[in-house]
Amino acid sequence: AYAGGQAGGLVSCRRTGEIEIAHAVGVEAPFVQSYIEGYESIDPSRNIRYSEIGRVYSAADWTPIDEFRSSRFYREWAHPQGLEDGANVLLTKSATMISYVSVMAAGGLVDSAMRVALSQLAPHLRRAIAINQELLHQGSIAASSVQALEALKTALLLLDPQGHVLHANASGRDFLDQNDVLRSVHGRLVAVDPRV
Repeated sequence: AYAGGQAGGLVSCRRTGEIEIAHAVGVEAPFVQSYIEGYESIDPSRNIRYSEIGRVYSAADWTPIDEFRSSRFYREWAHPQGLEDGANVLLTKSATMISYVSVMAAGGLVDSAMRVALSQLAPHLRRAIAINQELLHQGSIAASSVQALEALKTALLLLDPQGHVLHANASGRDFLDQNDVLRSVHGRLVAVDPRV
């Protein structure tokens, strides 16, 4: 709505050709599915992958508008939804994938107001994607670390400064269950013998 579009989506394309639409608005599910299954390959906006990050492009930047309107993509996918043009911004590009946002216009071509609005949104969208990728990376590292700690045969207990058990690997849990030297009371590590 801010950019003046009727529909839009956040799209990721892997170098393998796999398409993922992370979020779509204003496009019914069957059209989203048909886009993924075939129309993406004939969509002129797929040229965004060769474009400059952060710059707003429309269909007319890749093909003359008359040619676009006579294309199969327009006739079978865009026009039945009342979509006349689309503004696209490449957000990320790596060796393995690209992501872009597309805002589709109804009742006319992409105008300067839509270009300005989308160019103002692009840096925020790029930052959100970067934060998401970092969180996914950190989660992957954390999961790998937990797996490595669990695999240790030695009892391992990670404590906070007050002695609360933050993590115990399988051997550490077995050690605490034996109740020989140390145990956990309400999540805090204590000696079985108070004199210790």
